[in-house]
Amino acid sequence: MIGFKRKTTRALTSFCFVMVLLPHLLHAQIEKPGYIQSTGFFMLDGKIYDADGNEFIMRGINHTHTWGDGTDNFNAIRDIARTGANAVRVCFSNWDWQQISNTPEKRRNIVQEYIKNRIVPMVELHEATCGEDPQQIRDIVANWIANKSWLNEFEKYVILNIANEWGPANNLTNYQIWRETYKEAVSQLRANGINNLLVIDASGCGQNPRGLELFGKELIDHDPQHNVALSIHFYGNWRTRDDYNGVSGTNSENSPWGVENELQSMKDQGLPIIAGEFSWGEFSSAPYNTEMIIKFCSEQNIHWLAWSWNSNSDPLLDMVYNWQYRSDDDLRPYGRLIVNHPRYGLRATAVWASIFGPTNTRPQVVLSTPSANDTFEMGADITLTAEASDADGRVTEVSFYRNDRLMGSLNSAPYSLVWSDAARGYHSIYAAARDDSGQIKSTDPIMITVGQRDMTSKALFVVGDTLLNAGDGKVKERLALLGFELQVAEDELVSAEQADGMELVLISSTVNPTRVRNTLTNVAVPIISWENRLFDDLGMTGNKSNIDVGRTSGTMIQIVNDSHPLAAGLSGQVEVHNKIFDMNWAATNDQAIRIASVPGNEEQSLIFAYESGSMMMTIPAPARRVGLFFYDGSGPLLTDDGWRLFDAAVDWAIAAPAKVEADNTMPEKLELMQNFPNPFNPITSITILLPRSENVTLAVYSLNGRLVKTLVSGKMAPGTHSFSWDGTDRSEMCVASGVYICRLESESLIKTRKLLYLR
Repeated sequence: MIGFKRKTTRALTSFCFVMVLLPHLLHAQIEKPGYIQSTGFFMLDGKIYDADGNEFIMRGINHTHTWGDGTDNFNAIRDIARTGANAVRVCFSNWDWQQISNTPEKRRNIVQEYIKNRIVPMVELHEATCGEDPQQIRDIVANWIANKSWLNEFEKYVILNIANEWGPANNLTNYQIWRETYKEAVSQLRANGINNLLVIDASGCGQNPRGLELFGKELIDHDPQHNVALSIHFYGNWRTRDDYNGVSGTNSENSPWGVENELQSMKDQGLPIIAGEFSWGEFSSAPYNTEMIIKFCSEQNIHWLAWSWNSNSDPLLDMVYNWQYRSDDDLRPYGRLIVNHPRYGLRATAVWASIFGPTNTRPQVVLSTPSANDTFEMGADITLTAEASDADGRVTEVSFYRNDRLMGSLNSAPYSLVWSDAARGYHSIYAAARDDSGQIKSTDPIMITVGQRDMTSKALFVVGDTLLNAGDGKVKERLALLGFELQVAEDELVSAEQADGMELVLISSTVNPTRVRNTLTNVAVPIISWENRLFDDLGMTGNKSNIDVGRTSGTMIQIVNDSHPLAAGLSGQVEVHNKIFDMNWAATNDQAIRIASVPGNEEQSLIFAYESGSMMMTIPAPARRVGLFFYDGSGPLLTDDGWRLFDAAVDWAIAAPAKVEADNTMPEKLELMQNFPNPFNPITSITILLPRSENVTLAVYSLNGRLVKTLVSGKMAPGTHSFSWDGTDRSEMCVASGVYICRLESESLIKTRKLLYLR
């Protein structure tokens, strides 16, 4: 909860994007090499410079002049300028059926409008999209040569992106075709007097990085002016670091690729790389975090151009509701991120090319309180204060952010607010000031800690890979905050013995359930699991997909038992993710403590538990058991309430004695107990007693002696062991109703029991 110390107005009704002119450096920072004939932008040592020799980092968007309404397209240029964008990838096409930009004269007028608005136009032809025929590039080159007049006229301002997303990929021969075709294109353009900085898209619909990594430098060196940059596009074949599961290693032929990995690799090679297209992460073909793309590019000084302003077939790709941008109310959520992110958006990072003359100075802002590394009790009231000024205008707004999420804004000094009832966590805090030109400046984030417990407990965390993904990393971080010393174990190496001496075991959904299976079923230590395909092995549910366990997606869960400690004091519908994401559910028996469900479906539990000793689906709970809704990458997306529910699960799980009082006497002889229930459907539990460690095989046979399924085979420790059978055979196909024989074979004897399965 945020408490303001003064009444404020959040609405931004209108603004005027006015740049106040200041003295500017008049001497070139970098001298252009003599072999570069361009009078405009040039590339040197992996960086792009403008005609004055000042480094230029593109921060902008894509905008079409091929489809949509031609007048709206043209008028939107002025609106795009209000975002602070310093460059726009301008989409032309020769199959322009609406004749918006199908002649050199029309293209010249469009380009001139961008220049008037101090925007660098990076022009491209769109009709070769995902093409593989070299003749397409030859035709495009011929068309650019036909447009030579205005390319030469505006050479100081225009960057030429030869073609959109052309080129075969996925093997060396195809990359060589892409390379040779573009070598020919570069030679033709240069021979015909086109000296602009050239940009070449990656092959494979613009998304395959391998050709760039193999032959990018060779393409640059082929140009006698060495004035070529490279562009990569991010759509369905890409993931950001928050979800690197399944991502191929750097320089791999195979997708999905990691955005940060590949950009860093190309940057390390000295390649002048541009993130030429990417879109809103909620679009179905953009399975990544858009904010993380602009964050990484901003931190690494990599050029980025987001797709796109408007007129897409899916409005999720649009930044504005209409063509106009007169206030922030005109921006869709995607546009708000791209334009107004206080640290990585256009208003915070875009700087005009120096060829357009003096630029506005961003405001100054200092975060006064809290201080870096301050610690607070959970639930404390924390005061945030900032000071801000603007040398060539006035400060119109100061905003405070926690973990890159807006806490509140004030329109005049003093800039101070109170964060009431602070949530447990490690929090990144910063302030951002906005001036009357619309530009934004933020403070460097500081970290504060709320609710740190003393390190007094031990837990075992079972994961798919000890190189933790973002989700498991956040869980590990949270457990440290809760006072746990953590032992991380990989799924294929974990053993029941590792749970000895632990107060809690946690099982991530990143595990491969076939590697864990029954390993931890009988440990008398509380378990919290969010791998629902292990729930049956733990005895908590049946194993039928989409019947006993399944997956949904969303941001909300429904609390169905708000009086239980596991509900963490929450009730009704609770937002647990800050964006739509997967959640695991399960169907339980009537002994389960059901806490939360899928909204509208109370049978699908998202948080449930079993008390120690209560009868789960197949066995009594050896200690408290909890099933959670988490999925692989949940951690970075959890809201305060999402983490509050996790904390409650941990606290409840370990509140009871960690181990059930056990009879320490070993069985006197080997026994195969009668299964329970019997008859059964869909699942039954089979218990064996072992007086000593020995090799055993427990299997189910038909009455005619045919092996149906082996439940366990191998050396087992002495004691009581329970296993479940769900009426399926070795192929996981349901068997027919009837009587079956359960056979226990040890080193010394054989025992059998009859099972009755009813479908």
